[in-house]
Amino acid sequence: MLAYIEGQILIKQPPQVVVVTHGVGYEIDMPMNAFFQLGDVGSAAKLFLHHVVREDAQSLFGFMSLSDRDLFREVIKVNGIGPRLALAMLSAMDAGGLVSAIAHADVDALVKIPGIGKKTAERIVIDLRDKLAANDKLQGLPTLTDEPVASGPSEAQDAISALLSLGYKQKQAEQSVKAAQQAGYVNSEDLIRGALKSLSS
Repeated sequence: MLAYIEGQILIKQPPQVVVVTHGVGYEIDMPMNAFFQLGDVGSAAKLFLHHVVREDAQSLFGFMSLSDRDLFREVIKVNGIGPRLALAMLSAMDAGGLVSAIAHADVDALVKIPGIGKKTAERIVIDLRDKLAANDKLQGLPTLTDEPVASGPSEAQDAISALLSLGYKQKQAEQSVKAAQQAGYVNSEDLIRGALKSLSS
């Protein structure tokens, strides 16, 4: 199983990055909060991986830290939560925010994540609250605060596409990206960041 990769960023298309190492490019899906921490195309990347092997496909999920990967692995153990939904959860909230929501049984925050209904949110809390509390590596994770950063225009559609790939509806994606634009976000990564903040508020 692939567990870690160091290489050069070849393509960034949220929420996916292609990292090249030893002449081979690996497509890696990432939570948006981790994706935002990547450098530009051509820069180096060091990612911890979760490798999913199925009969019809193999998928790689990348994380900036072992604690984020550990949280992802705990989340996918919950009945009904697959890797794609876990990716959406860690995109809608940073790791610290997700751990806090589960620890405080904040069902209202969890149901704002696409694909998470009330029953699923309650099951997540029941299944994970004690496990996460007992995991020292997942305690005290920081939550992220973001300020708008102006950059090049005309990237709203890329941001909308990224939100659609995370499970949000077309209308939700369009409205949240518009709200992010009004808040001063401009380039695609910043628009996604602002849109996710809008969707989780």
